[in-house]
Amino acid sequence: MSETQRLTPAPVARPSTVPVLAFAAIASCVAAGLAITAAIVRGGPATAAAPPPVDPCALPGGIDFASLSDRDRTYAARHAIACSDFEHGRIDRAALAAQLKALDAAPPAPLVPVAPIWASSVRGFSSQYTDSSWAATRVLGPPDVYPAGGDNANAWASLDADAPTEYIEVGFATPRRLSAVDIFETDAPGAVSHVEVITADGKRKTIYDGVARPMNVPSFDRKLDFACTDQPVIGVKVTLASAAVPGWNEIDAIGGTPCD
Repeated sequence: MSETQRLTPAPVARPSTVPVLAFAAIASCVAAGLAITAAIVRGGPATAAAPPPVDPCALPGGIDFASLSDRDRTYAARHAIACSDFEHGRIDRAALAAQLKALDAAPPAPLVPVAPIWASSVRGFSSQYTDSSWAATRVLGPPDVYPAGGDNANAWASLDADAPTEYIEVGFATPRRLSAVDIFETDAPGAVSHVEVITADGKRKTIYDGVARPMNVPSFDRKLDFACTDQPVIGVKVTLASAAVPGWNEIDAIGGTPCD
């Protein structure tokens, strides 16, 4: 941006498109259900002389029912009901096989993405171009520049274009346990060099530590996935190696993906 543009910023129309952070669950119970199906249909009830059998209607060892997604809990429960009906003589083996085959062939219910949470307060920053246009507060809430790119007063920009290091730290109004953080870089992307989350117990955990370099794209959604945090996340700190990527490295929004 030119120095004249920065001194007299013009209002910028904000796009209405807000990307939704994608969120996918692990359907581990599908394989477990197939294993239960094969075991039930292949074998019959144990005789009195046989050792105490493993419950044929139970999930395989190591799979915790409570930890499964809603979709997978429903799948496992329907298998268990059919198995129990067979074990108690309410249906025969042919009916059991037909029920389980139909269940295994049915398409899974679609996953409902978990709504992201967005930064709602600024906890600290190294600098800002002004306290209104290109201000630190411009990162709050969902994106209003992305997927567009280029210089835009609705994104945060540092005071100097190429200072060695810049940072911004944001907070969440309703802390949640997180499994991902999204940083929407909308001008000169690629300067993000370090990201950490701050949990409710005051600890800081690094979730990204990389080399800053120009990306040659107009904008970039930097999605950082990690194991679900033990504690709710109250804040995120993003550090920029601004000198490594020439120009103002603007950030439009910072969001988190809740674990549950």
